[in-house]
Amino acid sequence: MTRFLKKDFFHQFKNFPHESGDIAHNSYKRTTQMVTVVDYNTVQVKADKKQKTEKVPVLHSFFEECKPVFESVISTDHPELADAKIVYMCRNFAQKKGGKVLPGSVKRPNPHEVELARDRFDGSECSFIVTIALDVWNEYDQSKRLALADHLLTRCVAVEDEKNGSMKYSLRSPTASEFPEVVERHGAWNEELSELHDVMKN
Repeated sequence: MTRFLKKDFFHQFKNFPHESGDIAHNSYKRTTQMVTVVDYNTVQVKADKKQKTEKVPVLHSFFEECKPVFESVISTDHPELADAKIVYMCRNFAQKKGGKVLPGSVKRPNPHEVELARDRFDGSECSFIVTIALDVWNEYDQSKRLALADHLLTRCVAVEDEKNGSMKYSLRSPTASEFPEVVERHGAWNEELSELHDVMKN
């Protein structure tokens, strides 16, 4: 399975200043210090019987390597997004929300991001920005990468304007959201869960 680690990531890690040494670099390269990885965004270093916790910086970069996966899903399951201008980004480690790891995200660009992305699309406006967690993507096989791409693209909505024929883009939330223990006690108790349950049975 192909693993991606952007060279500029490693370069920025290596040169990021830390009081107790090159902590971010040490998380990728063994040194004489004993390094214990606590989680993806915290590294605990033990030296001279003193413990210090350093934050690893969040690094972002363009991530064209994932584009073929997304384009494959667009062609088979999301043809309405064929003309969408999508910027593909990655971050060095996954963001956490509510204690859960987010393997990826999609957003509509703000006006500043639209202007910054114009050069990538010959002056056209960016439609969506997809951000992939590089550490999670590297662990995914092809089927999970396709599933993640499908999940993010399903959030993207494209509707043709009847007046001028242009496409209007927006985002939508997943159909169902519920706690596992509630489903365990009450089953598919609402319409959204019933719809999801029927799809999973089939």
